Amino acid sequence: MTKHHGAAIPTPKDDPVPHAVFRVDGVPTHERFDLWRESIACVFEVEANKTVRSNGFQAEIDANMFGSVMLARTQTLEQRWERSPRLMAKDGMDHYMIQLYEKGDMLWETDSGPMSFPKDGLVVFDLAQPMVSKTNNFANISLFIPRLMLEDQLKSAGDQHLRVLTGREPMVQLLRDHMISLKKLSSRITARQAVEIAPATVGLAAACLNAAISPDSPHQASGIVFAQITKARRFVEANITNPNLSVEAICIEVGVSRSKLYERHCHIFVVRAHEAQVLIWDHAASAAACH
Repeated sequence: MTKHHGAAIPTPKDDPVPHAVFRVDGVPTHERFDLWRESIACVFEVEANKTVRSNGFQAEIDANMFGSVMLARTQTLEQRWERSPRLMAKDGMDHYMIQLYEKGDMLWETDSGPMSFPKDGLVVFDLAQPMVSKTNNFANISLFIPRLMLEDQLKSAGDQHLRVLTGREPMVQLLRDHMISLKKLSSRITARQAVEIAPATVGLAAACLNAAISPDSPHQASGIVFAQITKARRFVEANITNPNLSVEAICIEVGVSRSKLYERHCHIFVVRAHEAQVLIWDHAASAAACH
């Protein structure tokens, strides 16, 4: 922070992470789909049937940038989505996209037959490869990672496109929870914190896609720790008035031992408040302190 005539002025690193929202509900109904199609054309070519286009079409994207990493929630109606060779040559996007669905479903064709989005799972897209899919009415969260940030950490960088990650896998659950938590907390994250969050998030994604943590990659280990702490914070905030809330309950929820929880500097203390045992989270503890 700097001071000007006695008043504190935020420095750029104290500013919130960049945030943008695009929605179509402020334009006439008959113009909404065309506006949406034009706006989303930088990533996908979309089509919808006449009924969907004309009957109060809705679409919204809420996105945050954490350095070069973007996290976006999309909510819209039934559509067909495509990344064609023509579009890829035009937009030049060289990213991996990891997606989860909060509601709704996505269908696509493979050599083995039709596929649908896994329950509580993730699907990986290589945006440098073509794809066609169909969705019903949905809400999803997409994590966009530049290839240069992730590729060198992957065991099979060229085999990720349309890879299905089942929600039964612990690493998939951890990355999925992290994406949801990061989006929920995005309004409280500063540009300074984003400097730490971006590589940790990429490291977590790499560990998830590799199904293991590489001992040669400190970002993967720090990504796991950051995701576990974020999950613990969500659990504490959701159960702050629960008299059964305890350190043991947090350990079970996060999947770590009590010693590991303290070792990772989570700064959790047990106190008595209003005749109930309540866990107090030290919000000053940052991801950087948990490496």
